[in-house]
Amino acid sequence: MGALSTARGTDLAGKGMAAKVVARRLTVRGLVQTVGFRRYVAQEARDMGLAGHVRNLGDGSVEVVASGTPKVLADFSRRLRRPPPPAVVRDILASATRLPAKVGTFSVKLGTVQEELQEAMGGMEAQFRDCRVEFGDYRGEFRGFADRTDSNFRNLGDRYDAISQKLSTIMSEMAEQTKKTTELLESFKVESKESREKLDESLRLLREAVDRVGQPRA
Repeated sequence: MGALSTARGTDLAGKGMAAKVVARRLTVRGLVQTVGFRRYVAQEARDMGLAGHVRNLGDGSVEVVASGTPKVLADFSRRLRRPPPPAVVRDILASATRLPAKVGTFSVKLGTVQEELQEAMGGMEAQFRDCRVEFGDYRGEFRGFADRTDSNFRNLGDRYDAISQKLSTIMSEMAEQTKKTTELLESFKVESKESREKLDESLRLLREAVDRVGQPRA
């Protein structure tokens, strides 16, 4: 069969030659129905540029038919073994199958209305579980933020008490120093008054002495 090429996911081998495209049928067993597993398979296949389909089987397993290069298909099979919760893959049976007559995109083959409703509910449950996990992570972050905030406020309170005590000590020392300064100024004021009075008395006595010297003797 001639070499085929797809828009994505096809490895090139040699100079300008496209790698051979093959098809694989994968039967996936485990907890893979009504848990959003088909949606996960389709998303991964489209991201990798594979063509084919995925569908639920009556025995509870999931059939995946994909076409691409052997390397990409091997990587795709490894990804299918690690689906997001709550899906669980126990084993994957792989077998070769014929390439489709026309290579197209990757599709999800739908079952009955009841099966699709159950699948949708399972997918919603998986999304809700993811939201709960994410919310739990945020809740942990908020709790940590609250704890850090409480600790910061406690530290701030301790520092405020220490600063307040230092300020009280400084204010007391300033008040005491102001009191001493006031007393010293009052002392200077009294001493200045006494000195002025003594100076005035000395000047008076000096004037009297001068007057007596200037008077003629009898």
